[in-house]
Amino acid sequence: SRMISFDEVQPSWFVLLKIFPYSVLSVLFRPFPWEWHGFYLIPVNFENLFLLLLFFTAIFLIIINRFQTKSKSISFNPAIENIQNSRTLCFLLFVFSFSLFSSGILGICNPIFGSLVRYRILFTPFLYIALGLVINKNK
Repeated sequence: SRMISFDEVQPSWFVLLKIFPYSVLSVLFRPFPWEWHGFYLIPVNFENLFLLLLFFTAIFLIIINRFQTKSKSISFNPAIENIQNSRTLCFLLFVFSFSLFSSGILGICNPIFGSLVRYRILFTPFLYIALGLVINKNK
């Protein structure tokens, strides 16, 4: 389909929290390649696949770095434990929380893929920069 479809939407906090993760994933990575309805979605799918590749690369490097250091200290977030600069840490926390919150609300309020692709420009450049920083710090 050409839009995000939710099973049941009711005006309650429980339903909002229940559909929020699906909304985030749909805004960031959909439409999937098997959901193509025309050739105009080819560039969108390459962008989605690139973003997905960056996410998996960042997670893989974080896990590898975590096992290599074998640090037994408890930290706030092991993914960004090696980043020494507090400004960079604050920037990463802001960008990831802003991107997740914006994409979740955007997917709930506007489930049409054509407009979601356009509205993603609000947070996508910041997300690319943040993922690049995480990948660069965990190499």
